[in-house]
Amino acid sequence: NPSISVPLAQVVQKGMAKDKSYRFRTVGEFTDRLQRALRNEPIPELDRGTIENRLRVVRDAFAKGQVTSAGKLLRGLEEEGYVDFSITSQRQKIDQALQQQWVNQQIETARVHRDAGQYAPAIERIDDVLRYFPDHAEAKRERELIEAEHLSKVTETARFHMSRRRFDEARKAIEEARQISPQDTATTELLGELKRMEDAERRLAEQKEALFKEAQAANREGHATAALQKLERLMELVNANPSAEKTGSDALYARYYEETAVELGRLRKAFDEARENLQ
Repeated sequence: NPSISVPLAQVVQKGMAKDKSYRFRTVGEFTDRLQRALRNEPIPELDRGTIENRLRVVRDAFAKGQVTSAGKLLRGLEEEGYVDFSITSQRQKIDQALQQQWVNQQIETARVHRDAGQYAPAIERIDDVLRYFPDHAEAKRERELIEAEHLSKVTETARFHMSRRRFDEARKAIEEARQISPQDTATTELLGELKRMEDAERRLAEQKEALFKEAQAANREGHATAALQKLERLMELVNANPSAEKTGSDALYARYYEETAVELGRLRKAFDEARENLQ
């Protein structure tokens, strides 16, 4: 308030200091200093010369990078009621330095999380910075790096599941990728690829099921050789993609193929033995 003189502001600030040890020792002393301030008389405890040495210590600590210590030393001067342009100027420098320290710490912590593959806490750290400094260039670049790396990892996971025909897991990974970057065209293309693979897998399953039923029918009619031929074609389809995980139906087909092959082998052996006996 420009209508309040500096001495009066200093006396009031010292009299209301948070730390009681910084206040005037008695009410009488406080009253005396208020009266002096109202008369614009010098206040002995708040003389400019008495703080110069302490300010020098604050500046030295700040110059050495001891920002937190400098801030605490300056806070002592402020709480004792000293009001001076040098104090205000130094407070601005210290606050800016502390602010930058906090920003640097947040960004560095985000990088540690990113290196560990912990993308959610990494983003949280960067968003804390951007909440206060929306245009902070380094924080914005780091966020882009986190998102790009996260997107790459999730997309890689989706492709891994797709190669093994784990379509539900692949779809979850793709949805996560779309949440990371809704406008990413590669993710949209990957989703289309997944749909095409699902359609092809559905047609393949229908083809395998049809061959299985045909083999069963052939067996029931006593055409074991024809049944085995159909089952051999079926097993070619089952084993066409070695990296794909086998389904429960695939395991059923494999067992039926083995049983049919064993049975046909037994029949052929019996036939050969019977023929030898007739000769």
